[in-house]
Amino acid sequence: MQKTICWLKPHTLNPPLNFHQTIQKIKKKGYRIILAHPERYLYMDKSDYRKLKADGFLFFQLNLLSPTGYYGRQVQENAEYLLRNDFYTFMGTDIHSLESHIQAFNIKSLTAKLTDRINVLIENNRQLFQLKIEN
Repeated sequence: MQKTICWLKPHTLNPPLNFHQTIQKIKKKGYRIILAHPERYLYMDKSDYRKLKADGFLFFQLNLLSPTGYYGRQVQENAEYLLRNDFYTFMGTDIHSLESHIQAFNIKSLTAKLTDRINVLIENNRQLFQLKIEN
C-alpha cells in the first residue's frame, strides 16, 4: 500500500515543543516522514539521530551544502557522521543564492567515500516519486 510522505523541517536552532510526540502522531496518521537536514538541528546529538532512525517511518534528508562547511563546522561534522553511518536516504538543498552555493562547492572538495554516499542519495531522489513505501 502506498503511503503519503510528509516533509518535516523544524527550526534549526530551537527544538520544537513535543517533537517526538508530534512525530508519533504524524506516523499514526499513516505518513512516512522525510526529516529535512537533521544535521543542522544543533539541539540534536547522535543519540537523538539514532532514536529517530530506530523509530522507523522516518527518512533523513541531507542538505547538500552541509558537508561542505557552508553552515559551520558543527553542522559539517554532523553531516559527515550521518553520511558515514548511512542515516540519510535523500538529499536536497536550500537554494536561496545559487552563486554562493556554487562557491561553497568550489571551496570544499568532499572525500571520495562521502561523494559515493551522496551519489546514492541523488539516485534515491530520482526515484522519490516512484518509491513504494512498505510498512
